[in-house]
Amino acid sequence: MFSVKNILLFLITAVAFSAGAVVHTPAECQGSLGPYTGATAAAPVVIPDSLEPIFLSHLARHGSRYPAGPYSATTMHRALQRADSLGTITPLGREFAALIDRIIAASQGRWGELDSLGMAEHRGIAERMFNNFPTLFKKQHIVAQATHSPRAIMSMYSFTHRLSQLARDVEIDNTSGHRLDSLLRPFDTDERYRNYMKTKPYINAYNEYVKREGTTLPAKRILGDNYPATDDEFRQLSIIMYYNFANLEAMEMDNDYEPFISLEEYNRLWAIYNLREYFQHTANNFSRVPTEIFIPLLRDIINDADNAIEGRNPHSATLRFAHGETLMPMLCLLGIPGGSFMTQGKQHSNWLEVKEHWKAFEACPMATNLQLLFLRSNTGKVYVTVFHNEQPVSFDPGRYSSQQLIPWEELRKSWLDIINGISIN
Repeated sequence: MFSVKNILLFLITAVAFSAGAVVHTPAECQGSLGPYTGATAAAPVVIPDSLEPIFLSHLARHGSRYPAGPYSATTMHRALQRADSLGTITPLGREFAALIDRIIAASQGRWGELDSLGMAEHRGIAERMFNNFPTLFKKQHIVAQATHSPRAIMSMYSFTHRLSQLARDVEIDNTSGHRLDSLLRPFDTDERYRNYMKTKPYINAYNEYVKREGTTLPAKRILGDNYPATDDEFRQLSIIMYYNFANLEAMEMDNDYEPFISLEEYNRLWAIYNLREYFQHTANNFSRVPTEIFIPLLRDIINDADNAIEGRNPHSATLRFAHGETLMPMLCLLGIPGGSFMTQGKQHSNWLEVKEHWKAFEACPMATNLQLLFLRSNTGKVYVTVFHNEQPVSFDPGRYSSQQLIPWEELRKSWLDIINGISIN
């Protein structure tokens, strides 16, 4: 199954990788494609008696889904068919072909759709939200918004359906559609971002990283050493193999990545995909556009909160349902720990740092959410606690007067500074 050349290459790769590198678990290597991880760490929220919850702002990514589109599965299907016709396919390649057939069969007609796991993720978040802040939902009016994407809409309905079961007297306005895209999906509509993705100023750095840190072995292992492809093409096919495996648990299939990919290779391929998302969806040394396009959403969140605090809002919570391409930039824009990282330069060594400081599996798995809980003290002062994936966020000491219970006037000023271009995290 393995040639001497492949074994030597594997050993060299493993030794080089293990020298001082952090090896992530298979679940972590799924990155942003993996199921929601917040449920296991979520704990009941204890609110001091001196504080009263008055408003909740919730921004969420859709839940676990079938692969976004057929490209990765059909690309591997074509390559395997070609290897079969040329006689280079390996026995392991035939096993992988059977897996690809199962992925295509399961996803046919459902590409990108929310699956039952994704629905359950949002029902669970809704239930814990209700249990933590019941007064914000009993006999209250809430607003829910989703982009035009069916998986975002179904996430919203799964969430609000569970809330309506728990608070029978709650009134919920569910809204979705293209009219919300300028706020929740500006990556589709903003010309600056469209130009950024067209010109890809990061592409040379990314390609250099792939060439140095990527691996040809997974693709060669299934297609055969004699399959007619360059090393660059084998590396790209290995990345596409990774994408297929990383999607499996989110679509409720077993992720038996071995023996197709070793854990060391899985880590390398995760780091490549992680860097790609970092360049495309966070502020980086090439551009701040990926985050700046979300300033209108930040402004809307501030205005919504101000209206709630001043009693002008008829609702006690706003629930927004969008995408990973929404949450990643927002986490970066707001300086949520783990959500932003800026390298000191544009050399290859700097890009190696990204995987140590910005990890999509921590920042933005499926159903990722950012919650802003507004509380009023018995003196009338308003505070905010920020939750990322249902865990209270502790900001760096010195950034605010409190790390977790932040005066709204401080947080609001910090965010207005971002809007006015004074600072972008």
